Amino acid sequence: MMRKLFLTSLLGVVLAFLAGCTTPTDLVYFQDIDSLKTIKMAPEQKIVFRPEDKLTIFVKTRDSEISQLFTLTSGNNALTNSTTGRAYTVDSKGEIDFPELGRIRVAGKTREEVAEYIEKELENRRLVNNSVVLVDYRNMGYNVLGEVKKPGRYEITKDHVTLVEAITEAGDLTINGLRTNVLVMRKEGDEMKSYRVNLLDSYSLYNSPVYRLQQDDLVYFQDIDSLKTIKLAEEQKIVFQPEDKLTIFVKTRDSEISQLFTLTSGNNSLTNSTTGRAYTVDSKGEIDFPELGRIRVAGKTREEVAEYIEKELENRRLVNNSVVLVDYRNMGYNVLGEVKRPGRYEITKDHVTLIEAITEAGDLTINGLRTNVLVMRKEGEEMKSYRVNLLDSYSLYNSPVYRLQQDDLIYVEPNPKRLRESTVNGNNMQTIGFWASALSFVLTVINLFK
Repeated sequence: MMRKLFLTSLLGVVLAFLAGCTTPTDLVYFQDIDSLKTIKMAPEQKIVFRPEDKLTIFVKTRDSEISQLFTLTSGNNALTNSTTGRAYTVDSKGEIDFPELGRIRVAGKTREEVAEYIEKELENRRLVNNSVVLVDYRNMGYNVLGEVKKPGRYEITKDHVTLVEAITEAGDLTINGLRTNVLVMRKEGDEMKSYRVNLLDSYSLYNSPVYRLQQDDLVYFQDIDSLKTIKLAEEQKIVFQPEDKLTIFVKTRDSEISQLFTLTSGNNSLTNSTTGRAYTVDSKGEIDFPELGRIRVAGKTREEVAEYIEKELENRRLVNNSVVLVDYRNMGYNVLGEVKRPGRYEITKDHVTLIEAITEAGDLTINGLRTNVLVMRKEGEEMKSYRVNLLDSYSLYNSPVYRLQQDDLIYVEPNPKRLRESTVNGNNMQTIGFWASALSFVLTVINLFK
């Protein structure tokens, strides 16, 4: 009897031990590197500007007054690449409006090519000699989600950012991350394309078309292999609504005229920081702009408002060759529920996607329900609800709420496991260890009464 009791107890211990075991996965990167020694890499592919990107341009000459003419300024300070400086936004045509040069195309050009073009044009038009032109990125980044230690959105500060650098920024993959099948999603035209990368295969990694990342790339996902390419729904830019806030900056040759059309705070020109002054769209969808009076902005995009003001200033012969910049102020979206950093996040560009919002919030927790994410949106006098399945790539990228609008609410529900945790021993009965221990106990009791 004692022998049976011992064997029964031993069986229970073995079952409980096996319940806690997991199958090891490949964890070592670059496993083929010793056999290759040297790897010829794919041709370099620098980041090029595209619509909605932001960039700062600084022109330095011997004459500080001429430098100020070509550099968007905030008060008496020249534009810097800090978060308080002003930036150009590439419009839907791939252009920016640059002082004196007018509209110039930057889409498809690298940072270096834009700087060289402006420098040459300034010299060819005999506006400036021996100038130094600096172009920098602003608010451009990539997104990392899934089994990494620090999921989030990371800023692009140089012309090349590699996949390995992105994983490093995110703190490396966790022990559970699948290193043989990393997913990179990239927007190419009107389509979203998917690429798979094996971090254990050095040759395929360094020759992958996504080894060098581009702005707004997404690293990670799931059921995407069967689709490869997904046609995106029609773009829907953010338009102003009553109660929205916006800043408007007018740049002209004459600084006094510029000040006339730019709200100021003390002696400093309006900046896009939280301390500057902003227009608030009233209940009629209008703002009161200097000299132009009341103008309607509700239903217009940022780009459309800027173009309208620029044309009106010229048509009324108030300003010639002006540059008008319009920016959002205190506009954002809200993320609640099973995410790592719930909160309100600022909108800084014309398109913010649901994936970018989840990235900003640090990704879903392990207990977040990925198949039924809720998005609440105010449409007129109604609040509408939408459901999104993050595991279904096609429905995600074609959802009417894939591109967010101001004041959208994203709520990630807890999964059943998380809900059971709210009760005493709610998840205990779901584990193999529990049933193994229970079986061991039952067999032991039976043997004791034999």
